[in-house]
Amino acid sequence: MPSLIELSHWLTANASLILPAIAIIAFVESFAIAGIVVPGVALLFSAAAVAGLAGIPLIEVLAAAFIGAVLGDVISFYIGRAFHDRLPLTWPFSKYPNALQEGERFFEKYGTYSVVIGRFVGPLRPVLPLTAGVLQMSPTKFILINLLSAIAWAPAYILPGYLGAEITQLATQNRDITYALVLVLCLIIAISLLWLSLSKQRAKPFVYFGSIFTLSAIAFSSIAYLNISGMLDGFDVWVLAKALTVRDTLFYSFFVFITLLGDQALLILLFLICVASLATHKQYKHAIYFALTGITVAGFTHGFKYLFNTIRPDHLLGALSSGAFPSGHTSGAAVFIGCL
Repeated sequence: MPSLIELSHWLTANASLILPAIAIIAFVESFAIAGIVVPGVALLFSAAAVAGLAGIPLIEVLAAAFIGAVLGDVISFYIGRAFHDRLPLTWPFSKYPNALQEGERFFEKYGTYSVVIGRFVGPLRPVLPLTAGVLQMSPTKFILINLLSAIAWAPAYILPGYLGAEITQLATQNRDITYALVLVLCLIIAISLLWLSLSKQRAKPFVYFGSIFTLSAIAFSSIAYLNISGMLDGFDVWVLAKALTVRDTLFYSFFVFITLLGDQALLILLFLICVASLATHKQYKHAIYFALTGITVAGFTHGFKYLFNTIRPDHLLGALSSGAFPSGHTSGAAVFIGCL
């Protein structure tokens, strides 16, 4: 098998074969048993990175991975249905009896959910579609769940390589972006390490939550500085260009739906419903907590928007008067889910 570097060089020299290669790798990575032998994750990462550097639209790369993964799973499923009574005795499945047994135990434990969970669990991924067929799962149900789970699987396996390669290339061309990315990475590492070190001190809530609040404030301040200093302008332009590539595609409606889940009007309605429901059940303390939290996050978000006055891009379908940073959708949705 060629090394990842050799594969990258070959795909770079044969750009027209990048999408078929991604589809084939996704197919093999999902196909019965073969996915155990083939390092599909590493191959997909490398191929996606080459696709990003070659300027192939992200939507096409995701579609290639999606199609390959779905075909690999569906064919594996029907192989399991056709040979369910003699599969453990048939080569090459007879060489991996433990994998088949583990797949059956996992499927019996989680049922239908195992098709979704198994797609993201390395050793089980190429076995569970086969197991679902052996156990005579409904084809209609399997194909529907397989299609829906593949929508999440494709970005999870493609985006790290595709975007990572472009961000790395962008950073090498812009020193400010390099500094910004390094700073953000250091912050993430520092916060993660401190979170782990404080996890053993949860009996001291003031120390624990005080430290988390302080670190969060430092992280927000750092990102705000990068934003207002212009160090992220090049990165913003790159992200906007990527976002515009999905406009007028099937993904567009999906992203609009996700965005509207954080819409201010909807969040206000949800907060009011929760407050009213808690008050009706005489949970006044929690009702006040919900109300004050909602008011606080709205006040801080709009206050920071006014303070930073970050101009929104001029590609929006509808003009918005408020600033772009920080995101009201993100803060409102995060706090509402946190309250729940």
